[in-house]
Amino acid sequence: MAPKSVSLPRKRLIGSVEDGKSAEDQKGKRNYKRSRVLNARTILAQESDASLQNGHINVEKFVEARRFEIEQLENAMKNSKAIQKQQTFQAVPRRLRRRAASHNVKFVPLRLRKQASQDLAQNTPRRKQIKLTSKMYWRQNTAMRLRSYAKNSGNARKEIALNNFPIGIDKLAKGPKIIESRFRKRQKDKIWLPTHLWHAKRAHFVHKWGFVIPSHPNEKIYRPTYRAGNTRQWDPSVRQAFSTMKEQQQAQAGPGAVVFDTSFYSTIVIEGQYSSLVSILSGSLTKGSISPIVFQGTKIYDDGLWDISGKYLGEGLIIFNARDNIDCVRRAAVRVHPSIFKSVWQTIMDEAERFRESDSSLHVNDCRFAIGSIDLLGWRSLITISSLLRSHVPEGHEEVSTMGLLSQLISQIEPRNLPVGFNSSTMLIDPRTFDLTPKERQNTDVHARPDEVKIRFHQEGYAGANTLFTVQGRSVKYANRKDADVLRVKRKREQERAMATGSGFPILKESEVLVPSVFVKQKNDAITILLPWQWINIFYRTLYHKGYTLFGGLDQYKQIMLERMLPLFPDDFPECFSGQQEESARARFLEDEWNKRPKSKKVIYDRLDLQNGEKRGEVGNPFICDWSLFISPKITADNDLTITPDPALSISYRHIKLYYIGRGAPSPCARIYAIPRSAREKWMSLKGVNRKLASQEANYPKCPGAKFLIGYVTNGSFNLKEGKGAGIGCVSQKHVELYGLRGFRYCVVRNAGEPVGRLAIMKF
Repeated sequence: MAPKSVSLPRKRLIGSVEDGKSAEDQKGKRNYKRSRVLNARTILAQESDASLQNGHINVEKFVEARRFEIEQLENAMKNSKAIQKQQTFQAVPRRLRRRAASHNVKFVPLRLRKQASQDLAQNTPRRKQIKLTSKMYWRQNTAMRLRSYAKNSGNARKEIALNNFPIGIDKLAKGPKIIESRFRKRQKDKIWLPTHLWHAKRAHFVHKWGFVIPSHPNEKIYRPTYRAGNTRQWDPSVRQAFSTMKEQQQAQAGPGAVVFDTSFYSTIVIEGQYSSLVSILSGSLTKGSISPIVFQGTKIYDDGLWDISGKYLGEGLIIFNARDNIDCVRRAAVRVHPSIFKSVWQTIMDEAERFRESDSSLHVNDCRFAIGSIDLLGWRSLITISSLLRSHVPEGHEEVSTMGLLSQLISQIEPRNLPVGFNSSTMLIDPRTFDLTPKERQNTDVHARPDEVKIRFHQEGYAGANTLFTVQGRSVKYANRKDADVLRVKRKREQERAMATGSGFPILKESEVLVPSVFVKQKNDAITILLPWQWINIFYRTLYHKGYTLFGGLDQYKQIMLERMLPLFPDDFPECFSGQQEESARARFLEDEWNKRPKSKKVIYDRLDLQNGEKRGEVGNPFICDWSLFISPKITADNDLTITPDPALSISYRHIKLYYIGRGAPSPCARIYAIPRSAREKWMSLKGVNRKLASQEANYPKCPGAKFLIGYVTNGSFNLKEGKGAGIGCVSQKHVELYGLRGFRYCVVRNAGEPVGRLAIMKF
């Protein structure tokens, strides 16, 4: 007797036959989809006790009795999967999605293309093939031949243009040559970076310093940037030698580095006799603060620069080329921010004029559009470089290869274990000529301590002479993509033979394209790679490896520096002219945005009441760090001592770090106040109070008056690394000494437009 079929208890189906209404009559598309899903997941069951005999189960009868339920379960699983089936291109992460991926499998990642092709074949209706007539055939054939001819001739013109980038010898260089004529009008008053076309559909841009620079990616990237861009100390139990990059990703999932195109930084190359270069670089430009080890080429100078009059210009790098046996001419590169390029250029030219009579080989070259750079920030920067790039190792010099040194440091994982000022040169192989598969790293010195590694870098000269600062070295041939594909296929065959015999990475000496490069470790833990301008785009796209790195813009660079609590030039340097210009530009932008809002949607700064007995209104200009208030002749100390300083006296700035005690977060242009001695006890009572403080509370201390203003916050926000509000600021050194803040480092920070001050601690 067949078992009786029953239905398991389930919810009432919406839009089913039982209701007597169709799904379209319910609440629209949402209920219709819901009903389809519920109906697809309905499983029918039956009651049967034929398999139970005297408390025992007969397996054969049990399976036979449950055959109907098993079949219904399989059908329900099949129907549910068919109802909610997701296309392959929809399963790709957002940052890897492309608009054309729905109909072109080439826009889907390689590992999913086979599945995407199957989906496309199932969903694409077959088109009726049209039989070509004689006239249609010849038109199609002619069009194909014309496209092939135009492509080949265009590549030839493009190769010629890419291998000719101008420099200025003892004069400023003209802008780079525009490769394609259709982009010339767009670059009349601004210059594109080498990676502009790559960033065009991936990021927003900003026009600054004469360049079009990526500002931030199109996608939300704040938290991924925090995870990838900050240094991370690994657990000793996890620190081990990985065989491939895939295992490293499994150990620490997610991207671990952020790649930036910093080719807008300006490079000046000075060439001449050794004594002339030392005199120019150790003169007024650095005020004699440059170390003698920099002139040996083993370290770099990463500090401030000044003009002839002693005025502070900003931050800069000085890279001295190691001794070159080819000629007696020595070379050094000065890398500066574009906002201070003209001032630094004029200072170097003035210094060089004194040595031209004694040194006829002395020349100052403007290489702004001949040398580009790529910055990597994050704890996986070294792993990314050593895994995705290949270097040419000359015979008999395997121990001084940069990639070999970086492979030795893989066990240390983080770039901060490299010595500050690390400088090394190498010849990189064209990355298009090999497959972008992470190579196996060599397990050498895997147990080396960071102190031992630093000593080895200082004792052994690893810098090496480079040809990047020479015209011949930068003129390395930029091969066509077709030539690179031929080399890649040839190398793949050689690599298969090498793996069979147990040898290493194959070097094709007869047709290898070698690119000069310089690796630099800056004091902000950024790894900078200097390359010829025409090769920046290729290496940038190589280093942006899916799953291992992210790309960022100016906003991401600023975010990472704030997370590390480091000042960023020129935003956090109000003591120099470029920092003041940057502050003025930001103030104009904020004021324009404020003027566009209606009165009901913005803060009226003239009506701001700080409830401290002073006149209503914001202290100074609310859109800017108004340092003009500090040269006012009216300054009163807390002990009623009146001081009248010289109005023309300049401000002595001092950089500080601010950490909030309690809730809240500082914003740019926030005011920093000294705590009056009479109110210190009341402010100190707020320590440990972890709640939202409101100005309406009677026991909440009032914000100090304008006479206690000591500085401003140049950049601030909620610091994810610290877990509280933090910021970078500047204070007046004179006011710090006036109010006795050397021993007492607590202060009050108030955002512009807010009446409430927050307790914070300063760290100099």
